[in-house]
Amino acid sequence: MSQYTSVIEEDLLLIIKKLTSKLNKLRGQTILITGSSGFLCSYLVDTLAKWNESNEKKKNADSFALIIILLDKVKDLNIYQIEKMLNS
Repeated sequence: MSQYTSVIEEDLLLIIKKLTSKLNKLRGQTILITGSSGFLCSYLVDTLAKWNESNEKKKNADSFALIIILLDKVKDLNIYQIEKMLNS
């Protein structure tokens, strides 16, 4: 069962279809997104998660890892502190 409404599901699939070549450049990458609670960033996260999900269904070993940390949790940290937190 999908976590998205049918309209959002259709949007995500259309975005993935149109951006497949660009999304494929992300294979095997780790992506850190901060501030994903807003409309645009949350849509970006949904799109990347849906793309990752479609790769998992294809048994694609090169799908990327998606890491989401909301801005309010990291706003006072520098990149080295964030990296240390992620690796612990």
